[in-house]
Amino acid sequence: MPLHPLQINKFHIPEFGMKIEDEIDSSIMGLPTSYREKSYGPMQAKLDVSLLDQMDTLLIRGHVSVDMQCNCDRCNSDFTHLLESEEICHHIENCPDIIDLTEYIREDILLTFPQHYLCSDDCQGLCSGCGANLNKESCQCSKPDNGGSFDNILDNLNFD
Repeated sequence: MPLHPLQINKFHIPEFGMKIEDEIDSSIMGLPTSYREKSYGPMQAKLDVSLLDQMDTLLIRGHVSVDMQCNCDRCNSDFTHLLESEEICHHIENCPDIIDLTEYIREDILLTFPQHYLCSDDCQGLCSGCGANLNKESCQCSKPDNGGSFDNILDNLNFD
């Protein structure tokens, strides 16, 4: 059975360790896709793999990154977001002959997912009246200021 780049035969690791610098098909990671995460580009991996303690303990350090096509939570437009896991460090004791790093790296990537997907920090979102993307066009609807906004309602609450 051929190994993919994240499966390592511990007997092929030199005494001084080995580096993995590769572009890996992100489909092997099983990353989630939904309306927010649409697809993933190839994953860039730079890992240092070392065996310690006469081949019983494996130390993995490095970082991975992957481009994610996703959907902005404010303006609903598609954009590319770079997911980066800069500080990968795993210490695996009693490792088998073939070590599959896929689940370890997958977990590191999942921990870097943003809580809110924003195309930019200053994304203005959509107009609540007409639905215009305020990043690309100005709002053409007339919004009467009737004092009914949520902020005004909170300001006028009496907690006595």
